[in-house]
Amino acid sequence: MARHIDNARQIDNGQHIEEARPFTALETLRSLAVWGSELPFLAACLGGFLLLDRTVMRGERFDELGKWVCRRVTDLAGIRIERHGLEQLDEAQSYIFCINHVSFLDLFVVFQSIPFFHRSFQDESHFKIPVYGGLIRVFGQVPVRRGDKDFNRRAFARATEMLHGGDSFVVFPEGHRTRDGKLGAFFSGGFRLAIEAGVPVVPMALRGLRDVNPAGEWRIRGGRVDVIFGAPIAPRAEHTPESMAAETRDALERLLREGC
Repeated sequence: MARHIDNARQIDNGQHIEEARPFTALETLRSLAVWGSELPFLAACLGGFLLLDRTVMRGERFDELGKWVCRRVTDLAGIRIERHGLEQLDEAQSYIFCINHVSFLDLFVVFQSIPFFHRSFQDESHFKIPVYGGLIRVFGQVPVRRGDKDFNRRAFARATEMLHGGDSFVVFPEGHRTRDGKLGAFFSGGFRLAIEAGVPVVPMALRGLRDVNPAGEWRIRGGRVDVIFGAPIAPRAEHTPESMAAETRDALERLLREGC
């Protein structure tokens, strides 16, 4: 694959850092216009999903409709999504997609980019966000609660059930969005899930999204986002959650550093 390196540099130890440019006054005005169209669109979609959820079928199975909504969200914002590496994946296989956590827009980019049915863990507080919280609830995302082992054990049991049923799952192993453009330390929970469920982990890199919408920023600029799928990493007998996390982090760092 040809390499694509935009808005990025490397520090001395080879770690990828994606820059976040300051927004101009014109981009701030544009962002106001974007949100003026995005929020009514999402609110209308939520209303439609709630109606369908109560009359036709469970909202957690509106997969193609959800992907369509996510594409419209990025289209309205002037964001172009380019996917790479999908040929490495088997549509009959369940996966855990391991993704760098960048932006408020992660979910919209990820949901449309993965061609399989999948769901993710979401911090319980996200379900309280107006409109967004309603959308992730009706689509069956799985809440987790910081520091509550019993609550999170039930969330992991639900995720394991989904994986055994043929669905895939998404994890953001850093646990928070990057504030400096670096890939953070990985928590091991998602890799324990992979080992216990016996499913491969797929490193999945989001490149360019931090420039479009960095963490803690409401403004959005148009641009290109590369979504790069790495080779699946199957659980091996010698794997521990920590060693599988380290192997996956190295693979994800390479995708972020070298592009596609």
